Amino acid sequence: MSFARLIICTLRHVMLALGVLALLCVSGHAQTVSPLNAYNVNPNTVTVAGISSGGFMAVQLQIAYSKRIFGTAVFAGGPYDCAEDSSNLAQGQCESGNGIPLQTLLDYTNTQAANGTIDPTSEVASKPIYMFSGTNDTTVHQAVMDALKQYYLNYTSASNVTYNNNTAAAHAWISPAGPNSCSSSFIPYINDCGLDPEQSFLTLFYGTLKPKSTGPLGGSYIQFDQNAFVASGHAKDISMDSTGWVYVPANCKAGQACRLVVALHGCLQYPGIIQQQFVQKSGINEWADTNNIIVLYPQATSSFSNPSNPLGCWDWWGYSSPNYALKSAPQMTAIMAMVSQITSGQQGGSVPGVPAAPSGMSVTATTAGSVSLSWNASSGASSYNVYRNGSKEGSSNSTAYTDNGLSASTTYTYTVTATSSSGESAPSSTVSATTLSTPFTQSLTATVVQHLTASRITLAQYLQLGQEFGFNTPITLYLCGSTWTDSPTCGPMQ
Repeated sequence: MSFARLIICTLRHVMLALGVLALLCVSGHAQTVSPLNAYNVNPNTVTVAGISSGGFMAVQLQIAYSKRIFGTAVFAGGPYDCAEDSSNLAQGQCESGNGIPLQTLLDYTNTQAANGTIDPTSEVASKPIYMFSGTNDTTVHQAVMDALKQYYLNYTSASNVTYNNNTAAAHAWISPAGPNSCSSSFIPYINDCGLDPEQSFLTLFYGTLKPKSTGPLGGSYIQFDQNAFVASGHAKDISMDSTGWVYVPANCKAGQACRLVVALHGCLQYPGIIQQQFVQKSGINEWADTNNIIVLYPQATSSFSNPSNPLGCWDWWGYSSPNYALKSAPQMTAIMAMVSQITSGQQGGSVPGVPAAPSGMSVTATTAGSVSLSWNASSGASSYNVYRNGSKEGSSNSTAYTDNGLSASTTYTYTVTATSSSGESAPSSTVSATTLSTPFTQSLTATVVQHLTASRITLAQYLQLGQEFGFNTPITLYLCGSTWTDSPTCGPMQ
């Protein structure tokens, strides 16, 4: 269903929703609205997830605030700035996937990054990305999400992107707690498809998880004042509700080190339509409860003029500001102000069971084709993951690693994380290393016989190379000082 047709159906949805909501009310008592508290949350653990308009907004947050967002899950979203400040394009190319000008969007992204209106695109490279697109989604067609994947691959490697595009789901957030069947495309747009994508993307974000809570949750749902995070002091000026929600596990309330996920609902999922169903049935809280993860649920709302947003969508086409996709966007600055408030209580420490980030990261040696690294041990770590230029390069069971097969005269950046059965730590500090210039002074290609005749190799090397490659096979040798070798980095004869 297109957004235009959704608008036509809004009143019908609302009337039906009101009947459903009467059954959903747990009590007649008004909720207490509190200020949003600060918690012991490491800012380097902030991730974001969203569906539909919330999916587009999740992409905007990730790209615009790539220094502060460390993982993203996108359900039925699309490429950054897909709508190009146009509701017509939002309802056209960004629903069907036909004619999305990917290169134009990339050029816009790169220009804004160069101008400093969004964070550097290089910050996207090391961050895990989870994507979900149902094969029966007729609102945001799968071609849109395919375009998003292609967009991402300009800034990160395929190994950092996990894409579920083979589930027969309609347009909805997918959760084991969803009240709708997988094929439903109706309020509250939370479908049970017999899988747990929340486990999938939280594992990508934070490593191995403890089993989720299967009984009553031990944490608290807290309704907080969103007006405090909007420049005008009135959230409804930018089509945000006056209150939002946050789920706080008991351990986090008690001051233990925790992580933070920002979860963004889609159109027609704001409280005026489905109350707190997205907040309570997203499937995130059950995992959060046992894994020290706070879940922030900012809330948009409907508005019919100044701005016009009748379906309560997040702004991904420019209804609140022409700068809706930049760091200065009204809704994004409000959400990130909430993130800043929550993380302002950081006291240090690590999530129980998860090792601390390795310290003492250093470069111990370089050659023309390798970089050697070392770091201090992290208590409780079973192994370490090594990241080069933001992408995982390898693993080590010790506190040292040599990265081989590199290009000469090239600068690389490295971080290391510690892992255990409870998860993966935050990254170490970043170090840079530049490989040496090409060490050989001459290279010659000839057969093994010709190399022996020219006295470039010994008889023993002749027999070795001949048996390995063939005596009449051309091979390249490199002159390193006064010695010939088949290693372009001047290593020993292989």
